[in-house]
Amino acid sequence: MRGGCFMDERGPEHDSGGGCRQGDDVAEPLALLARGLAHDFNNLLLVMMLYADLIGRRQGHGCENGEASVEVREVRRAVERGRKLTRQLQTYAGNDPVQPEPLDCGEVLGDLAPELQQVMGDGIVLDIRMPRSKLRPVVADRARLEEAILVLAGEARSRMRSGGIFTIEAENGSVADGGPVPPGNCILFHLADDGENVPDEHLTRIFEPYYALKQLGKGSGLGLAVCQSIAHRAAGHLEAQRRTGGGMRFTLCLPAGPVC
Repeated sequence: MRGGCFMDERGPEHDSGGGCRQGDDVAEPLALLARGLAHDFNNLLLVMMLYADLIGRRQGHGCENGEASVEVREVRRAVERGRKLTRQLQTYAGNDPVQPEPLDCGEVLGDLAPELQQVMGDGIVLDIRMPRSKLRPVVADRARLEEAILVLAGEARSRMRSGGIFTIEAENGSVADGGPVPPGNCILFHLADDGENVPDEHLTRIFEPYYALKQLGKGSGLGLAVCQSIAHRAAGHLEAQRRTGGGMRFTLCLPAGPVC
């Protein structure tokens, strides 16, 4: 990759340009705010779900099929969406527990493939590429790694309004001294789409919470900020680049373990 931080074992990239790096840590005051909001919001959601369950049980006793009303089911769905947002806030604030372990990259991507295809929907081809050479294991928390990949897939989907191809490629790499992460072996996850480009004036700020949603009218608000937080907590790095000819390319660099 360009800039001398990552050294791809295949050599320099030729399909990307306008790269940017977001190496700054999450601002501590903002992280503390997110942590407090997540805690308080989670308590409110718990009360809402308890009352929704209580009402649902009472309604169910009076219905022939024993099911709660549509309104109660919608309340439950809203609570689940709120819980998802709370989990994102906790991840962004670094308040959720992580358990890094050596993971098989092919197994992780293979298990995620059905869910990734659902995220892409109709009109978008999912292309997962693995190298011929043996991949080192990636050292990461599996749940957080899967979350980052799914969020990046969703961000790509929001830019691919006319369909296209979403490519995920994993490969061995290394990090040089002076880079954004500790030097040594790493695994590079390249996630590329051929959707809309992010304008240059926004590219350096897309990892800020809600920036992409506010300025570009697309994205999930916290999604990219959460992905960057996941990368940093794993002693890794997330980079965004514009692709020549259209589309974006995100590269997630995470530490690699020894080859078994």
